[in-house]
Amino acid sequence: MAEQTRVVPRAIASEDGESRWGTDELTLVPVDPKDHGGGAFAGHSFGQYELSYVEFPPGFTCDFHQGIRSVIFVMKGRVEFELTGGEPKILGPGDVAVFEDVGGGGHKATALDGDGVVLAVGGAIY
Repeated sequence: MAEQTRVVPRAIASEDGESRWGTDELTLVPVDPKDHGGGAFAGHSFGQYELSYVEFPPGFTCDFHQGIRSVIFVMKGRVEFELTGGEPKILGPGDVAVFEDVGGGGHKATALDGDGVVLAVGGAIY
């Protein structure tokens, strides 16, 4: 997956003190799945913001890996997160979870739905 640039709307404060629409370019940088427990998934970080967009294809699973401090927003599909020291948790669209297992045994993810999973990950620049 190659680096991509997207032009997106941007709300800005103009010189006259009003809020107006402008545009911004967000560069999406590919994520290397080997750095996050393996498995074939697509991911991009919005380099200038602490936000990543991650897609797990149907059937995706990865090995346990240590995370970084982040907040996961499930946008599409259902995903099971399993921790090394606890029971699995299933999250679906609209669910949010905080991951602070940076010093623990880690977590792994499994996509549960046939259409795959889409996550927004905040606080993490991959």
